[in-house]
Amino acid sequence: MKNAFFITGLIFASFAATAQTMTKDENGNFVQVKAETAVHDSTTTHTAKFNGKKDEPVYIGKRGGMYVIRYAKKSGKFYRKYLKRE
Repeated sequence: MKNAFFITGLIFASFAATAQTMTKDENGNFVQVKAETAVHDSTTTHTAKFNGKKDEPVYIGKRGGMYVIRYAKKSGKFYRKYLKRE
């Protein structure tokens, strides 16, 4: 019995996941809303130089924060170093 409810729930969840958003136009007809493009981080034309070393590209995040990508030698991971706004 539990399996039947679980399978039914999965079926309804799959319908909800693939549901398309519809709106009405001025004539009363339903029109599918186009999907918005995902906002992602973008690169800028600016560069940053730390301690007189090489220029590093500056990126802008989704929320407007500016950062450079740094590499930690000890852990071997990349991380973001956010720049302070003036």
